[in-house]
Amino acid sequence: MVAGTPTPTLVSANGLLEELDLETNNLRDEIPPELGQLPSLIIPGLEVNNLSGRLAPTIFNLSSIEIISLAVNNLSGYVLEELNGFRLPKLREMCLNTNGFSGRIPDSISNASMLTLVELSENSFNGPVPMTLGSLRHLGIFNVQMNELTNNPTQTELHFLTGLTQCRRLRVLSISHNPMQGALPGSIGKFSNSLEKFYAAESQVQGNLPYQIGNISGLLDLVLQKNDLSGAIPSSFGNLHKLQWLYLLDNKIVGNIPHEVCSLTSLGNLDLDLNKIYGPIPLCIGNLTGITSISLSSNAFTSIPQTMWSLREAWFMNFSDNAVTGYLPSEIGNLVNLETLDLSKNQLSASIPGILSNLKMLQQLNLSDNAFQGIIPTSIGDVASLESLDLSSNNLSGIIPKSLEKLHYLKHLNLSFNMLSGSVPINGAFANFTIKSFMGNLDSCGNSKLRLPPCPYTTTSRPRKALMHISYYELLGATNNLNEANLLGGGSFGSVYKGTMSDGEIVAVKVFNLEVEGAATSFDRECLVLRNVRHRNLVKIISSCSNLDFRALVLQYMPNGSLGKWLCNQGQNCLDILKRMDIMIDVASGLEYLHNGYSEPIVHCDLKPSNILLDEDMVAHVGEFGIAKILAKYKSMTQTATLGTMGYIAPEFGLQGRVSPKGDVYSYGIMLMETLTRKNQGDEMFFGGLSLRQWVISFYSDRVTEILDTSLWSGYGEATINAAMDSLTHCFSSIIEFALQCSSDLPEERPNMTDILVKLKKMKHNLVQHLSRFNRQ
Repeated sequence: MVAGTPTPTLVSANGLLEELDLETNNLRDEIPPELGQLPSLIIPGLEVNNLSGRLAPTIFNLSSIEIISLAVNNLSGYVLEELNGFRLPKLREMCLNTNGFSGRIPDSISNASMLTLVELSENSFNGPVPMTLGSLRHLGIFNVQMNELTNNPTQTELHFLTGLTQCRRLRVLSISHNPMQGALPGSIGKFSNSLEKFYAAESQVQGNLPYQIGNISGLLDLVLQKNDLSGAIPSSFGNLHKLQWLYLLDNKIVGNIPHEVCSLTSLGNLDLDLNKIYGPIPLCIGNLTGITSISLSSNAFTSIPQTMWSLREAWFMNFSDNAVTGYLPSEIGNLVNLETLDLSKNQLSASIPGILSNLKMLQQLNLSDNAFQGIIPTSIGDVASLESLDLSSNNLSGIIPKSLEKLHYLKHLNLSFNMLSGSVPINGAFANFTIKSFMGNLDSCGNSKLRLPPCPYTTTSRPRKALMHISYYELLGATNNLNEANLLGGGSFGSVYKGTMSDGEIVAVKVFNLEVEGAATSFDRECLVLRNVRHRNLVKIISSCSNLDFRALVLQYMPNGSLGKWLCNQGQNCLDILKRMDIMIDVASGLEYLHNGYSEPIVHCDLKPSNILLDEDMVAHVGEFGIAKILAKYKSMTQTATLGTMGYIAPEFGLQGRVSPKGDVYSYGIMLMETLTRKNQGDEMFFGGLSLRQWVISFYSDRVTEILDTSLWSGYGEATINAAMDSLTHCFSSIIEFALQCSSDLPEERPNMTDILVKLKKMKHNLVQHLSRFNRQ
């Protein structure tokens, strides 16, 4: 290995030198300008060193140069603009990637007409991509990813792509990670069949996917993830018979998966995550027999065809966060190469098939947030490679199989919020798990380390917590005789106390005031709703106490209080923007389950910040189901005389007593506005007929930042906020616009909770992307 600085002496002593190969050494400092005095130099190879500084313009005055190889250094300056008008007639390859170069790509690059490779990635080149690239008729690879290049500001389409279609030998085209801000032109279909790889990820590409893209029949990789693409997937994609990678995740694509996609029999990787694609996954998906990775999470798919389970080559499958119903068939045992299976956050039911034990390569299994019933199959203990198992928030019962102790590689286990009973295993990997892996299973027992009650000595007796009811005297003892020192808060039907049960568990005890009209009915309704639903974002019921003159519910304790109290907090402990988005996503997830995840839709009817409770991890849980309504199956609305809270109830609820899931959506929209502005209908400024929604509309859309709560930025320095605000304004305008849409006067103009959940996750993702560009102070 050569180290040190390239010296002028070395250069001057080699006047006839044609090839200088010093790559992958430890050269540092600047490249001496004397390099330009080597008239015969063809290849200056200096890549992968620690060279720095600007390049002297004289270096590339050599008409003999065929390859410029300076990649992976710390060089800087406007190198392309200083390349003497690109009067380099023999130049074939230009590798400047992974440096600190900046400036524009000049139109004169077309003068180097013999170029076959242009590698400029990972620099700071800016300005529009020139239209003259089409003159580079020998060009095979053009990679400008991870720069600051833009589209021509006078054009709405990426017209430089039209120019590149004239490069008939082009095989690889990458413009990813640039702020292009333009649509793919229809002329993209004019690329020759030599184009094999097209990458335009995270490039702010807009508009519909052009139908003509299906003409590029030689494509192997099409990567368009994390853009603003909309519309449906064109049926012409079925013509891309050689396609191996199709990445369209995190866009705004709608519609169904066209059946023509099933003709892509060479496809190995398909990722459509985070879009708005809906309906059943087509039956013909089983034709994609060579697929190894398929990811369709965070959409609105309703079913998975049985043919999916015939894709024996697949090692990765993710269908999480959809609206998939049905059950897992025994054919799932065919996926013998599968390493990851994620079906979480759907509406799957029935039992977990024991044939999962066939999946000997499985490392990650996530079936959480569904409605699976029955026992955990003992045979799962035979999946020796399993590293992560999440079966939380289902309706599983029975014991935790001791066979799971055999899973020596198991690092993550979550069985919480089921109906599991009996002793929790203690050997093997179980020695490393905490109570979080098992909480919310009322009949589980185990050692003191897990804070579970001790297991009984006989199989016929059951621990006290398994009883359906807790006695009045137990609750008095737990709350110190309903002492005011334990009072957490109150509502229209009673009070809530903090309680400590005999086994040390801290709970919330909601005592109903039976002298208040409707309190007994409210108790019955909460029991009916809470005993039948189970979701991580709904308050969990632990037990109840009911006699002639006393009614109480024992609920999961929420140590961080309500969202309403946090929004009223004027001190240091404020919720920043990302935490507020997390909370609203949690609320949307809970409501989406109430509306769609139970056999009959449940409408909360009283959604407001004081009814959103926060656990020790600041995860939000929807509580207070005292006036909730369970709609008859297939019935989209009902009527009631019981009103929620003024300022949050939908117009049709207050005027006509009409109850439907769209009423909760209205309340959610109001709460979203309140969460961002920290204003509520009870503020003095809203007396006299002005509502929070009307006030927000008066600032929308050009003055949105004026109504945002300043404590959204807690934890960020003032300089960071000022730098980020311009790029974040569009994000916040979108969120406020969405809140206004949710709170539309007409129910049919409001989105459903499934769409809300998908869109809010995208909005949070956009916020994270923008904020990540600015360092916290």
